[in-house]
Amino acid sequence: MLREPGDHVAAARRREEETWTGVDEDWLDSLGEAEPLDIGRPLAPGQRVRVFGGYDTNPAWLKDDPDGYEGVVAEFIPGRNELPAAVVALDVPLFAGGIEGGIVVLEQAWDGIPWGQTSPRVHVELCDFTPEHARWQDRRRGAWIESHATFEVVPG
Repeated sequence: MLREPGDHVAAARRREEETWTGVDEDWLDSLGEAEPLDIGRPLAPGQRVRVFGGYDTNPAWLKDDPDGYEGVVAEFIPGRNELPAAVVALDVPLFAGGIEGGIVVLEQAWDGIPWGQTSPRVHVELCDFTPEHARWQDRRRGAWIESHATFEVVPG
């Protein structure tokens, strides 16, 4: 059976309408009254951050500190893609990926998500050196230890 262009769009709209059928309308109305989400503030050098989590429930890089690692954003360097990467000097060194390092480079995992977005997914590269101001593809690389970590700005 040949489908007309746009058939998949119409089918998706029907599925969406079916999904909301029978939902309590008062609940739906209350969604419009909720406070706006705090999407964070621009990330800047000098801010404290905590890097944690991942898709794995027990990631190897967090075996010594399951709550994650804190540090200070030291600088931004060119990233793999359009956004710069954040270089974070950790409070305590981390052993993972065959090296012990006190610096992680955080790369945005999703294109177009600005730094400062609350708890975005980031890639984590552990370094036992200070990375140079060049894209990941064009510089010495550390150990790639996580592709689905999270970070947050630590108050204070």
